[in-house]
Amino acid sequence: MTDINFVAPQLPGAVAAYRLTPGERLVEETPFLVLHCPHGIGTGHITRAACVTNIIDRAQRTATIELADLVRIAHFHDEPKPSIERTRHWSELYRQLGDVGAYTLHADVDEHSFLVMNCPYRGGRCPGSQDGECVANLIPEGLAVADLGTVLQLAIEHDNARYGVPASRLAALRETWVSRKEEAACIRETADGWSADRAGERADLVGRMLAELDLAVNGERAPR
Repeated sequence: MTDINFVAPQLPGAVAAYRLTPGERLVEETPFLVLHCPHGIGTGHITRAACVTNIIDRAQRTATIELADLVRIAHFHDEPKPSIERTRHWSELYRQLGDVGAYTLHADVDEHSFLVMNCPYRGGRCPGSQDGECVANLIPEGLAVADLGTVLQLAIEHDNARYGVPASRLAALRETWVSRKEEAACIRETADGWSADRAGERADLVGRMLAELDLAVNGERAPR
């Protein structure tokens, strides 16, 4: 288990603009996901040929796919040439996505095909959970086209709601405690006698508080 990641992930503008829509094979009435790149479309001036291909692999289009995989597909399409830089960019993106990367998406069909996004959690913490499982479609009804930036924001908002306290507030609290622990540890190393002892006790106490916060949020203690 890694340290809890409270930082709201941010997609690069180019990747965030990739558009997700539902499709339907009319003969079989089979819904599928479509992911289009925005290059050369609606920019006012076309700097490269418009890409009109569904960039999701055929084998994945009709399956459930994780949000992280969709971001990876868009990122690799946007940076098509393999390189160390591309790998580094993707590693950083994946790290930032954290838990919301596990949210799943697929297309379904009723009268019309539509997008579905579900969270991967069980345990009844989600708003509207039934029998301990979140069954909500996080894509608002009527939203037939959604860019990856919007989809990510919807996932973040749902993830925040699971805690009852906005994750950004917990992040600020954790950062404050980390700063206090580091300050106390510095005093312990540089001071003498009573001051060093008190600073050491304070650093140990804040360390235990951080461990309890990680336990409450993650369900297990994050490594120090």
